[in-house]
Amino acid sequence: MSLDDVLEDVDSAPAQSAYVEVEALSLEVRRQVRSMMRRLSGDTVKLVGRQICALCHATPTLALKIVLDQVCSYDNLIDSVVKAFRYLTPLDVDVMFYVILSTLDDPTSSPVKDDGINAAHWLQSMSLFVAAFSHRHESPGLAYVLGYVLKKIVRMVATEDAPPVFETTLISEAISRLAAIDVMANATDDQILALQGGYYLNLEAFSMVSPLVLPQEATVDAVLAAGTDTRLTRRLAQWVTGLVVSNDQALPLAVAMSIHADKILKMSSLPLSSTLIIYDRELERVYQLFNLLYMNLKPERYAKVIPGPHTLASKYGLSWALAILWGRPNVAFHLAQSLKQWESDGEPINVKIVERDTSHDTQLSKSDEAAVEPALNVNAEKTETDQVNANKSSAGASKSPVDTTMDSTDTSMNQSDVGLQRTSASTAGLKTSNADSAIETATAASDSESMMDVDGKKDKDEAPRVIADLQFESPLLPREYVAYIAQTLPSSAIDIGLSPEFVAVFWTLSLYDIEVPSGRYEKEIEVYTQFIARIDGMAKTVQGSHSKAAGLAQARARASASIEALNKEMLEQKQHVMRIRRWLIAQKDYWFCMAHEQRKLVTQALLQHCVLPRAVLSAADANFCAKLLWIMHYPLATNKFSLMIVYDSVFSESLSTLLAAFTENEARNYAKFLSTSLAYLSHLHLSKTHYAERAVNSWRGLTGFQQQWRYDRGFLPPKSRTILSPSPPEGSGDERRIKPGTTMLSYEDFRTVMRKWQVNLTKAFIVTLESERHDTVRNSILALKEMRKSFPVILQYGRRIMDKVNEVAAGRT
Repeated sequence: MSLDDVLEDVDSAPAQSAYVEVEALSLEVRRQVRSMMRRLSGDTVKLVGRQICALCHATPTLALKIVLDQVCSYDNLIDSVVKAFRYLTPLDVDVMFYVILSTLDDPTSSPVKDDGINAAHWLQSMSLFVAAFSHRHESPGLAYVLGYVLKKIVRMVATEDAPPVFETTLISEAISRLAAIDVMANATDDQILALQGGYYLNLEAFSMVSPLVLPQEATVDAVLAAGTDTRLTRRLAQWVTGLVVSNDQALPLAVAMSIHADKILKMSSLPLSSTLIIYDRELERVYQLFNLLYMNLKPERYAKVIPGPHTLASKYGLSWALAILWGRPNVAFHLAQSLKQWESDGEPINVKIVERDTSHDTQLSKSDEAAVEPALNVNAEKTETDQVNANKSSAGASKSPVDTTMDSTDTSMNQSDVGLQRTSASTAGLKTSNADSAIETATAASDSESMMDVDGKKDKDEAPRVIADLQFESPLLPREYVAYIAQTLPSSAIDIGLSPEFVAVFWTLSLYDIEVPSGRYEKEIEVYTQFIARIDGMAKTVQGSHSKAAGLAQARARASASIEALNKEMLEQKQHVMRIRRWLIAQKDYWFCMAHEQRKLVTQALLQHCVLPRAVLSAADANFCAKLLWIMHYPLATNKFSLMIVYDSVFSESLSTLLAAFTENEARNYAKFLSTSLAYLSHLHLSKTHYAERAVNSWRGLTGFQQQWRYDRGFLPPKSRTILSPSPPEGSGDERRIKPGTTMLSYEDFRTVMRKWQVNLTKAFIVTLESERHDTVRNSILALKEMRKSFPVILQYGRRIMDKVNEVAAGRT
């Protein structure tokens, strides 16, 4: 007979009824446990705790069951019971988890409230208790609770019309209590900035206030406790992550919870409003589990535990958005490892170009004709290679104007540089001078001339041309990953010019790849600096206490080590971003080279397959979409990319339709995308000089704000030479990247267009506020709240919206 059978027989009602002695003992135990529970409080926890634990050790299945029932009914007992259970033996702890599992599997207890949306009170209380109990004892029994939830999700997914699994709250509470990683439904700007940093900055993303920020009257004990709590949280986060990974639950939980969230949207048994609320909550828990594994596993270990996005989508059936969420660190780790080697070796971009006669489209100079004459035969194919030549200049070379090229981000967000997906890949061999070295412009080699001269002399007279066909491979990305995107991307999107290579780049990168949150790093360093100053001020007052003096010295050493780690992390991120920027420069002219002459078609495909699906996933993804679109315009000057058409499609009255289809979190996230995009445009709107420099600068070859679009399919401009130049030097720039006769949007017309976009957004919000659906009205109000810093900026439109909001509020009262 198994142990479970023995325990079940001992605790079963028939056994107690069959023997009078057992029944009498059972009643006595119940009486004693309930009496002790009534006397349990914060003041009596030590005395009563010993008595309860002694009784639980004598009759574990009976006494622990009674205690658990009390906790499930009265959640204010959780802290006191957990403190009292410090005296339990390891065997008692194991039995406690058995009792928890038997209670969870009780078919008479409904896991959901009558509203059909929220978990039952007893389940919420049990989740809090399991998390607090595991925090105290760190028992492997937690893995069995997670396994139970996993099996329940698997059964739900395999069953038609099965209700949602509300027991996922057990996983959420365990991660929140043990790893201090909470759900981020409405993340602040500081939290988003912390998430786009490295490991040490990520640790601060889930706390509204750093535990090291103490009031002025804080005592020595409070200072020591702050440092101890921080270390304990990090250790517990590592412990629970190791528990999940060692029991082979990481991938099953990731897949099961992701499919569970997607299946909720397809349920027909629930009202639409309830379905959207539950979906949002389950998606938050998927992100919570992702952050646990991502932050506490080394990149190489994560890559072994979680496969790439193409595997998750094709083999395990995850939706693309969630597959790329889980698989992006895998691809990013592969990219980060290869970037250093690519930088030193100059790994080529394999470009296959079919030339055609461009004499009717462009005027070639004699030098141009001589350079491209071998390629003018129709149907003649040649392979071009784009390589990046690392800066080989001496230590005395001029400093790179990276910060200048990033000013668009710094001006709009006021605290960012640039960055790359987190990786712990060794940075040995990367000198500090590399962080300040110039990012060289990538060029396409022609036949034997495969490398570009640093000064751009070899291609200074290169003319734009129109090619018949183009095939290229983005370097360093796994080919099976790009091949899967090419297979799943609709052929119509590819035919109009949305290349799978660009889609792969778009979904691979994150905020970490395009910005270094320097301001957030400095803010966190300042917190540690003030903490050290507080310790130094207290050191003289505790000279008589050796233990406190030693504790303060240890806390100071740890704070100093944290400052050093943050500075090193920020430097590594800046070094990585230079490689990412160089990587983007090398391929940007090929992304939309074969785009359709009607730019709106490409824009619609870009929004449908890239921007819209990602902008609604999270606040960080929304910011990423807005910032990458801007960077593609300035400073990258991406070939045949019209930022104006993108914005014209986004800031349209169709927003009302989107808000009606969004969940609450999706509405917030998309509003964050709109707000960040408007922030960039607001700076252009306020300054004509700024507009001339960042929007229509022909010297830099910017084409994103063209009023007329005359680029043929297959237009390939000369290589960019001014991306890294802080100001126009003497001589020509990138004017030849712009087709002659092109008309740019004037500053006055731009201000008119901005007003038009404000009108469109105002109309869209008024339509949603007048909707008869409560969820649509709520989404509209949530979006307005998220956009309050950038919309509305015209007083009369703001008054119209406020009048409508007041009408809605009056009608709800």
